[in-house]
Amino acid sequence: MGACSSKGTQALQAVDGDCHILVRPAGSISSPIKSFGSAADAAGFAAVVSESEVAVKVAVVARPLLPFEIEKGAANHVQLLPPNKVALPARGSSTGVNDGAYEFQFNRAFHAASSAASAALNEEMVRPVLDGFCKGFNGTVLAYGQTGSGKTYTMGTAAGRSDFSSRSGSTAVIPWACRYVLQYVAAARSKYDISIKASLVEIYNETIQDLLSPNMTPSSSSTSLLGLRGTAGGSVAAAAVSGSSALQQPSTPRSVSSEGGGSAFGSTLSEGSAAAGVSIRETGKGEIVLEGAIEAAISCLEDLAAVLEQGNAVRATASHKMNQSSSRSHAILVISMEQRALPSAARALPAELRYLRSKLHLVDLAGSERAKETGTTGARFAEGVSINRGLLELGNVINALTEGTVRRHIPYRNSKLTRLLQDSLGGNSETLFIACISPADLNRDHSISTLRYASRAMAIKNSLKLNNQMSAEEEVAYLRQLVGELQEENDKLKRLLGPGSSTAAAAGSNTAAGGTAAAKASKSRISVT
Repeated sequence: MGACSSKGTQALQAVDGDCHILVRPAGSISSPIKSFGSAADAAGFAAVVSESEVAVKVAVVARPLLPFEIEKGAANHVQLLPPNKVALPARGSSTGVNDGAYEFQFNRAFHAASSAASAALNEEMVRPVLDGFCKGFNGTVLAYGQTGSGKTYTMGTAAGRSDFSSRSGSTAVIPWACRYVLQYVAAARSKYDISIKASLVEIYNETIQDLLSPNMTPSSSSTSLLGLRGTAGGSVAAAAVSGSSALQQPSTPRSVSSEGGGSAFGSTLSEGSAAAGVSIRETGKGEIVLEGAIEAAISCLEDLAAVLEQGNAVRATASHKMNQSSSRSHAILVISMEQRALPSAARALPAELRYLRSKLHLVDLAGSERAKETGTTGARFAEGVSINRGLLELGNVINALTEGTVRRHIPYRNSKLTRLLQDSLGGNSETLFIACISPADLNRDHSISTLRYASRAMAIKNSLKLNNQMSAEEEVAYLRQLVGELQEENDKLKRLLGPGSSTAAAAGSNTAAGGTAAAKASKSRISVT
């Protein structure tokens, strides 16, 4: 786990215990999810939602008019009809052909003009995804829309350290989600040993680039904010992340094979970018993973803030006519959480909930654009072509998932973006699709296109599954740990009872301990030696 400054630790301690914040600014969380309170609660949860079909949720966020749009004489042409409808009135075209009115209905629709709207988006739409993530389910929050529509602002991908403050931080999705998850961790420590890691990559011109790699060239700084080191075999882990000061880079640059190392599940496919050292791999269980991406160990908010700050320093951005700071890549923050029930709590939990692992994908897509509107040429034009290609393939995947009653071939492999999002769209994930739109009538066609994509996305059904399977080696080690803990309790009982009663008590305690351990081993179908 990363080392944090005392300030960051105190901020986390302030929400420990009952996991409530006493002072509630606009970006605070009123009552974060807690770990399972009883065996009955946990068993009921496992029985009801261990596997289910869930629809992709869609929220629309309409930003205010921007100064340059107002200067061009743009009018607000989008009407939000609470709580979930978006309407665009009819208008005449320059050719005299009437462009009819449109009305769309989603799960929710928000104006992005206030922190209260951002808080409502988080509480009503983002929070259910995070609740599932904390309980062992994969989750995805994805922002889509034209260039300059407010995706990076809504997601908070460019957030700074102050935005992660537990008291007065940003209400953007990523900082808010990070606060929420770490508050859950603070409350669940009494039952689970929890480890969290984070990776941050971008898809730039169909190449996956690790934004935490020491080999990336910072756009505004020559020193990485993270001290990171790789491990052998292409599986890369991070050293402790400092939230208070920059760490020096390792003397030897990270060297990662694009083929990657082995995993407990084995590999059936490897698709990667050799130059960047990151590949998309499908495990033997059909899970999509990033092989070779650095994972930073996370122990507090400052660690996550450092990850975002490092990534922002090197992410590809450029200025054009429609956006002064246009993202030229798709950015994906992946937060992985592993929870192992403590021996003292494991006996009260059903076997299905003693080990949980989950991944959260927070995705800021580059915006769709037209060269005649952005004025891009040369390299910027080529970037726009690549961005549009990935988004086109995303649209093709959405169409394939929602057309007809018979599941047809889904073209996930046609782009790096769709391959990486395979679990999020039609796979094992609870997914929130945030459609960001401009209200300007100048962008009417873009807005209609975005809303159509979002409407189709609502028809996607994902197969949500509880992630609670260890590898054989992990389960053997865990069972040995449980047996060792039971033996310690047995020894304590012997000492408490004293010499006169030790024989009978030890026999009874050993019988109980042996029976419990045997039952656990039987359930896992593994012989512990």
